[in-house]
Formats: sequence, structure tokens, C-alpha cells
Amino acid sequence: MDKLAARLRKDAADIHVDVSPELDNRIRASLTGITPEAPSDEKPRHSPLFWWASSLTGLAAAVAVIAIVNTGGPSSPASVPVASTQTDIVLPELPALPLKAEQAMSISPLEQELSDIQSDLEKAREAVSEDVRQIF
Repeated sequence: MDKLAARLRKDAADIHVDVSPELDNRIRASLTGITPEAPSDEKPRHSPLFWWASSLTGLAAAVAVIAIVNTGGPSSPASVPVASTQTDIVLPELPALPLKAEQAMSISPLEQELSDIQSDLEKAREAVSEDVRQIF
């Protein structure tokens, strides 16, 4: 794992990022413009009218569903008409963004570390299997 840590530190040291002064100023303004919100001692109050209205609405919806289900009778799936329409959605052309991209660094150090870990696990499994065979 020390080799992996050393490789990751080296890769991190090779990363270079340039921040424009405008972005730096915006970040600084965002960080300095943050003020903690004062705790509010006032608890939200709900009026009894709201409680009654929501209860009656729920009761009316339940009664309506029960009535529709009970009066509808047995219905077959074939009796439900299915509308099949196809609409073409035309999206506007998006402007191309100027991208400055570089090829990603090779992940071969990580692949090598994975291979090393897998071989270590295989050796440990063989050692445990040998120990179990010796016990029994």
C-alpha cells in the first residue's frame, strides 16, 4: 500500500489547475458573504382549520375511491382504450462550449496495485487452506 500511496501523492503533485481571477473573486465573495442564520424561537403554528380541511379532504378522497371501485364492477383490461400517438420532440441546437481537455493519466499504477492485492489475497487463501488441512 505504500507504493500506491507514493504513486497517488506523485500523481496529485502533477495536477496543475489555474483559476481565473474572476472565479477567485467570486469564490472569495461567496465565502465572505455567508452569515449564520439566527435561530428562531418561534414555532410554526398550524391552525385547527388546516387540520379539519386536510382530514375532510382525505375522507372525501377515500369515499370517492371506494365508490368508484364498487360501482365500476368487473372490468376487463381489453375494454380500456389505449391511445397510441407518437410525437417527435425537436430540441434546439445547443451552443458548443469551449473545452480544454487533456488526456487522462494512465491508470496502470492502480491496475498494478490491484494485481498485487489479488495475488496477496490468493497467497493468504492458500496459507489458510494449508493451515485448515493441517488441523484436520
